[in-house]
Amino acid sequence: ATMQRRIGRAVLAALSTIGLVVSGAMAANASSGKSDDHGKQRYGWVRVCQDVKRYDDGKSDEYGYRGTYQVKDGYGGAWKFDLKGRYDCRQVKVHTGKISVRVLYKPDGADLQGYADRYVDVSKNAYRKVTFEYRAIDYGWVKVCQDVKRYDDGKADDNEYRGTYRVTDSRGRYTDVYLKGRYACDQVKVRTGKTDVRVTYRPDNTRLISDDEVYVNVYKGEYENVTFEYKAVDYGWVKVCQDVKRYDDGKADDNEYRGSYRVTDSYGDYTDVYLKGRYACDQVKVPTGRTDVKVTYQPEHTRLTSDDDEVYVNVYKGEYENVTFEYKAVQYGSAFLGRAAA
Repeated sequence: ATMQRRIGRAVLAALSTIGLVVSGAMAANASSGKSDDHGKQRYGWVRVCQDVKRYDDGKSDEYGYRGTYQVKDGYGGAWKFDLKGRYDCRQVKVHTGKISVRVLYKPDGADLQGYADRYVDVSKNAYRKVTFEYRAIDYGWVKVCQDVKRYDDGKADDNEYRGTYRVTDSRGRYTDVYLKGRYACDQVKVRTGKTDVRVTYRPDNTRLISDDEVYVNVYKGEYENVTFEYKAVDYGWVKVCQDVKRYDDGKADDNEYRGSYRVTDSYGDYTDVYLKGRYACDQVKVPTGRTDVKVTYQPEHTRLTSDDDEVYVNVYKGEYENVTFEYKAVQYGSAFLGRAAA
């Protein structure tokens, strides 16, 4: 009887050990997720689609809309494939769990609406759908021109008239256009919609006679023309002088005779000239036409010997005009100040 009891205990211990080993194996398989209760791997499906929306007039579309996508599961499985056309799908069998779906190559002529990387959880025998939506892009053209008019005597002109322009499309993408010559053009392919064209560098020696920024609406397959018109500007010079006369006994004079003058050209632009000394000059380059020169600050201890503190001159191409403001130095002493006070 004692021997039988010992054999029974040994059998029970062995059975317990076998049960623990089997339970541990089942728990390991369950934690890995690779198999179900019968030791089989668990799978589901992911359906990947691309959907290209168009908002146009139904004209023919030359784009094939070929996109490339990748699906990866948590066990190293990866599937790469192409979708083609405005609407296309493909289904992939994957291990259950977290699945990554990614756009590797976006279809030409389309903008992705949303994220290029997506994640979904796939359960056993379940289907999950991931759709990448796009907006089709249509294009037109903007033709940018510069036209420089000349109203001169037909003399030779060595100005290259280099101008720079920026074209910004409806999506904020820009292209810089560089033009050269009195009349020149270039065209830019842009996305349809409102397009901004502006001058970023005006040709030297010109005046813009139109707006420096223009907006146009560009339609699919159509051209919009934008021309910036200029007037060629010829230049001459104005020489401004001050001449202070002294009629005294030749004593030392510590007056610096600082004077200021404003030169305003035929377009209303001005330059301030600062002179110092009894006789001083400076010259200013100005566009041809009527030019105004006036005193803005009279040298101290002087009197202007004419009634005119403002003079007009006509400036011609390549010529100089001289404007001299004459002053008389004024000396002050105690006797004079006493008489003034009295």
